[in-house]
Amino acid sequence: DIAHAGEDHTLTVFETIYIVIADVGGGIFIGLLLGYIGYRLLKYVDNDAVEVEVLITLALVLVGSQLADFIHVSAKQAAVVMGLVIGNEGKSTHVASAAGDYVFKFWKLLEETFSAMLFVLIGLEMLVLDLRLDFIAAGFFAICIVLFGRWTSVFVPIKMMSVKNHFAPNTISVLTWGALRGGLPIALSLSLTEFHGKDVIVTMTYIVVVCSVLYQGLTVPTLMRSAGSKSNT
Repeated sequence: DIAHAGEDHTLTVFETIYIVIADVGGGIFIGLLLGYIGYRLLKYVDNDAVEVEVLITLALVLVGSQLADFIHVSAKQAAVVMGLVIGNEGKSTHVASAAGDYVFKFWKLLEETFSAMLFVLIGLEMLVLDLRLDFIAAGFFAICIVLFGRWTSVFVPIKMMSVKNHFAPNTISVLTWGALRGGLPIALSLSLTEFHGKDVIVTMTYIVVVCSVLYQGLTVPTLMRSAGSKSNT
């Protein structure tokens, strides 16, 4: 949306913030609405009717994506929120399970299948990726921005909750460094419509994900051991 809106005129900071909030907020609203409707339907249907429950979840995804595209909000955000609502409420312990185990097994199978296909496509995409020096430099700069954003998102709530709760001294460092990025950011960047600058975003995303998996992923155990030894002393 930002890319297409910027084709007509130069976007201001406030216009960009408004587009992001409207896109994400609309997706969250649709996800919450359809997620609650789906939860009520799954709760009404008997868990032995596996086919009906699976079809309900599939219908929710299709309707949610079409509705989100119709009103020009994030269909991906809506799908994530629907999954969170049904995934949490569907297996809630204070009420009878709304969704049967086979529903979660079905979506787990789809997740693993599409993840395998995604990483194969990611490997093929790297063969045609335009590896320019300025794009790579922008990617390493994006790593710093992503880490700072993660640190901010962890630091603020932990400091607020520290008033009533106790956290280990290195909680913020471990949670910040342990936030690994996988195939989803790359899939989202590749799914963008063609516009001037897409190659930069795809290259930056690749670099962030690769450094996250290789560098952060391999050093997280060392950081956790170091944090554990410091907390014991």
